[in-house]
Amino acid sequence: MREFQARIKILLFLFVGILITENTYSQFSEDFNDGNFTKNPPWDGDSIHFEVDSNLFLHLSAPPISSSSFLTTPSQSINNARWEFLLRMDFNPSSSNYTKVYIVSDQPDLNIPLHGYFVKIGGSADDISLYRQDGLKETKVIDGKDGALSSASVRVRVRVERDSLGNWSLYRDTTGGNKFVMEGVEFDSSYKFTRYFGVKCKYTVTRSDKFYFDDFIVTGDPYIDTISPYVERVRVHNNYRLSIHFNEPLEINTGQDQTNYLISNNIGMPFAAIIDSLNPAIVYLDLADPLVDGGVFQLKIVNIEDLLGNVINNSSFTFYYHKTTFNDIIISELLADPEPVVGLPSHEFIEIYNRTSYNIDLLDWSFGDKSKVCVFNDVQISSGEYLIICDHDDALSFAQFGSVMGVNGFPSLNNDGDELTIKDQHGILVFNIGYDKDWILESVRKEGGRSLEIIDTD
Repeated sequence: MREFQARIKILLFLFVGILITENTYSQFSEDFNDGNFTKNPPWDGDSIHFEVDSNLFLHLSAPPISSSSFLTTPSQSINNARWEFLLRMDFNPSSSNYTKVYIVSDQPDLNIPLHGYFVKIGGSADDISLYRQDGLKETKVIDGKDGALSSASVRVRVRVERDSLGNWSLYRDTTGGNKFVMEGVEFDSSYKFTRYFGVKCKYTVTRSDKFYFDDFIVTGDPYIDTISPYVERVRVHNNYRLSIHFNEPLEINTGQDQTNYLISNNIGMPFAAIIDSLNPAIVYLDLADPLVDGGVFQLKIVNIEDLLGNVINNSSFTFYYHKTTFNDIIISELLADPEPVVGLPSHEFIEIYNRTSYNIDLLDWSFGDKSKVCVFNDVQISSGEYLIICDHDDALSFAQFGSVMGVNGFPSLNNDGDELTIKDQHGILVFNIGYDKDWILESVRKEGGRSLEIIDTD
């Protein structure tokens, strides 16, 4: 039956043809009826690991080792776009055997840090989900139904849609047909343009020849960027180094030209400007003269271009430098024994407070007790602001109470008492406190979980 369908596909190809934009392949259809993947459109990457088989599928035929293989083809479709494909995997997917289909990528090599979006088919949850990739970091955007691919083999057709604003929709048909079920919708406008579409297969020794692709359809418009990049924030690492966080990746030559940056208060031009290798929207400036503690500075930026040639002219950004001292950040509240629940979530937390007149970046700060330490995320706490810190899995439970930062490995707070510390990114002690169960009356403790709170933060 499959061979008969392949012949029909060939006849349709001869009469209908495939519409391709000659230079950019912004839109394309690919069913491999021409018997190759080297043209119309051209696919490149681990080419020796793929073939078009006798049934006119794109087939992974890699050596029997545990590895991954990829192919990409040029694509600029992203606005009012639709991506569709048929995938067959002759095995039950697992955490070691799955497929990623990159619908948006700024790089042709899917093994290096890149920026874009992909659909992951398979994995430990046997699901189909949409992810965003930021360098090497992967963030789930649409969480598909767990167990959707829990079968001895997989034949699924997937469709992804995105409008011009960044609203995403994900659909699947696990029979391989066109009766799509919606997995979910979500908004994410982190990346607005793309250069490549691609597939990446992750496999073990016995699965290196059991991936098949067909019926790729990519439609939509390219993003026309006419807006200059801008500075989202400046982060001071120490008095000799700062980083500039732009809203989009920069062109490397202008981004790394130190003459394009000037800092007030006699600091002048940095002696080096370095674009982050994992995130080209970040530039590190190394200074010849140190920033003065408590100083307010103006950073002037000129002639910086984004990847499409849009230029920043005479932009300025105000930042400050403050050397953290003891008690700048304090623990203002903590909950060590949340059971039985009374008014608060059934999870441990601490709340911190910024006592200074400066905003403070918490990246790589740490919180811990005598047995365990967790590291803070890239979050800024403003002057006079409170921030709840808890385990990553508990963060949603505290959202109604204020700003929350969920961290991995939040220490378990001892009910009977503990020694808690906060240290800055250099390991310098900023705050410590020892608490005891007797701080709460025994009669009150029996009534329910009670937090300890500092009344006077001054």
